Amino acid sequence: MKHLKKAMVWLALAVILLSALPLAAGAEGTGTVENSVSFPNLAYDYVTSNDEAYETGGSYVAYPLFYAIDPETMESYASTIVDKINHTILETCHIGEYEELLSTFQPYETGLQMDCSIGMNWDWYEGVGKVSTGRYISLLFSVHGKMLSGRPSQIYYPLTFDLATGDLVSFDQLFTDPEGAKAFIEKTIEDEIEPDLSTYLENNQLFPVPYDRLSGYSGAVSFNYGELADWLDLSPDGVAAQISEWRMVRAELPTVSDSEFFWGMLRENYNGHAWFPGKLPRGMDFILHVLFRSTVDPYYYPGGEAYEVEDAQLRGTLFLTDGGDTVYGLLTSRAYLMEIQTGKTALSDAERFLGREPAARITLDEAAAEMYLVCTGTASVYRFEDGSIAFTFTLYADQDGIVQYIKYAQDIS
Repeated sequence: MKHLKKAMVWLALAVILLSALPLAAGAEGTGTVENSVSFPNLAYDYVTSNDEAYETGGSYVAYPLFYAIDPETMESYASTIVDKINHTILETCHIGEYEELLSTFQPYETGLQMDCSIGMNWDWYEGVGKVSTGRYISLLFSVHGKMLSGRPSQIYYPLTFDLATGDLVSFDQLFTDPEGAKAFIEKTIEDEIEPDLSTYLENNQLFPVPYDRLSGYSGAVSFNYGELADWLDLSPDGVAAQISEWRMVRAELPTVSDSEFFWGMLRENYNGHAWFPGKLPRGMDFILHVLFRSTVDPYYYPGGEAYEVEDAQLRGTLFLTDGGDTVYGLLTSRAYLMEIQTGKTALSDAERFLGREPAARITLDEAAAEMYLVCTGTASVYRFEDGSIAFTFTLYADQDGIVQYIKYAQDIS
């Protein structure tokens, strides 16, 4: 196995925390979370160098600068914590150096594009925009084109901040056993992901795994909370305890029963997890050519075709089409849906959690399993309606009775 230094994977905080949206809110000195930690609410201005290029796809440097705001008065105020965050962004991401590099470009040279994705729980205020309502914010800076070294490449700077202190959150802070988590990540990559690399990654292996900075042309690998649950720090003052998605999949729901909440999500055609990107059915061209890029030829599936896309969070997930221009469902081997986790949850426990009898139970032999792209064993099929459209939610268990696949689809039978 080659261990190329430039082969970097979008892992660790970039994936684990970019979408981590904490529940609690408050202003510095007044707002608190459950353990009485206070922090500011943040709004931000997006700063761009070369505004015209930012709109037309030319060379630019764009980044957010944050400021503290009182959500009751909508007035900004001075905050040493926010000053610290902005200083860290400018220094860690080398903003000034990239802006200086941009100013030296000639028309014929390789360009430079620096942008930033922001993950935070937020409310929208007229005239202000997005205002954070949680203790943590995550940023992923991406730089493509000419690097500070002078050569064309790409680099990512993942930053997650604790707004109570203004400090960066490290990978190790997520876990009670960071080394165990890293060993699991690396073994999973070696055993399950590296053998399945798409062609454009063949020459850029996935090791060493980066946990702080990511550079070089390569791909992305994503791990969800459930897959790392054995190592996460789940103490009341741990980072994970403040993440709303994690609390959701842990079924910490005070107002309704767990199964009622779950079925409500399905009726809205949205379950809040990466393997389900919004409403179904959807146009195939939009999903496969706008949102994502298909990596391989489609698989045959009874009644249509199944497509795999090149997206880290959708590893192990297939889009099911009707053979025409509509994506009507998804099939995944990687899901953590409250009390149901693929690869871990017994089908009998999953049925108990769902709180209702399935509409059908099916036995799949080897031939049927191969045809439906699932495992040999049994399946429990649930049906429900959203308006005039009927949907199915199907759990596929192996011969040991463990759920290995989940399918959510419009009922086109």
